[in-house]
Amino acid sequence: MAKAKKRSRLLWGCSALAVLSFATAFISGMDKHTRKQAGLVGKVVLPEFEADVTAADDISVTTKEGTYHLTRDGRDWFLSERGRYPIQLTAIANLSEALASMTFTRQMTVDPKKFDRLGLGDPLEGGTGALMQVKDADGNTLVNMVVGFKNGSAYIRKPDEMQTWAVDASIFPPLQTPARWLDLDILEIGAEDIARVQVEFKDGRSSYGLKVRGDAPGQFELTEPYEDALLIASFAPNPPALALSRLVPLDVAPRSEIKGRLRAIHRTITHQGWVIEVELIEDKGKYWAVFSQGLEVEREEISDQIDELEDKVAGWAFEISNMDFNIMTTALNDIAVIK
Repeated sequence: MAKAKKRSRLLWGCSALAVLSFATAFISGMDKHTRKQAGLVGKVVLPEFEADVTAADDISVTTKEGTYHLTRDGRDWFLSERGRYPIQLTAIANLSEALASMTFTRQMTVDPKKFDRLGLGDPLEGGTGALMQVKDADGNTLVNMVVGFKNGSAYIRKPDEMQTWAVDASIFPPLQTPARWLDLDILEIGAEDIARVQVEFKDGRSSYGLKVRGDAPGQFELTEPYEDALLIASFAPNPPALALSRLVPLDVAPRSEIKGRLRAIHRTITHQGWVIEVELIEDKGKYWAVFSQGLEVEREEISDQIDELEDKVAGWAFEISNMDFNIMTTALNDIAVIK
């Protein structure tokens, strides 16, 4: 019996020693891994991309809403999911600079339950992160990481790793919204440029015209046959008259994809001789502005400017806000008292 107890104590001691040895090795390994990770602080995240930022040829971004692709054709970049509509080149330049100069600043959590707090949750599982993959013309992957933004700070992690990082990056374009990449700066018309406006309705409401007051650029009044109507307010004609100078598109789609109902036509005539006609369409709860084909000019010397505008807008429908749509389709009864 004594020998059995002695043998039992000996086995227990060996087992305890083995566990202690394993724990020591594990902790040592963890410590070594931690030191290695800590050694990344201050280093460039993507040294290979830094060496050649011009190699990027295709950028895919996956969020919980879906995937979109930024693709290059020569010097130009397009958003594939918007019918290859042009992207702002400054946005691509900002992204390239951010990826090339990005450095590790601080180790963050390794707990997947906390990833969403940093904007790094797996987008394929409904998380808050944006999975970015950048490839060159040969299909080689240059960048593969989840990117997140919270409280003005940027965070990253590799898709197959738990370690998250705070990073120091320059201007990082928004990744969650595809439309933020688009070059939607399509038209520059100042309030002082607008001479006349015509609003033509397709639903039976009364159409009307507006003209600038000769003594007050940017201030408008009704034209015949409503020139003597009592205005609801002196400024009431101004919002629909100035609408095109304040138009800010939200998104874009090929014109062929928009099948909604034409609600009105808003026509702006400038002092320079531009005649810009916009069809206003409601389709499935969204509002669209379509620049009519064959924009007109009243003076030949500005035809080149009109051609440039046509190149930007031909074949496209531009999503606008409900507010912009309502302003451009302001009813006559909201401007003046009509007897």
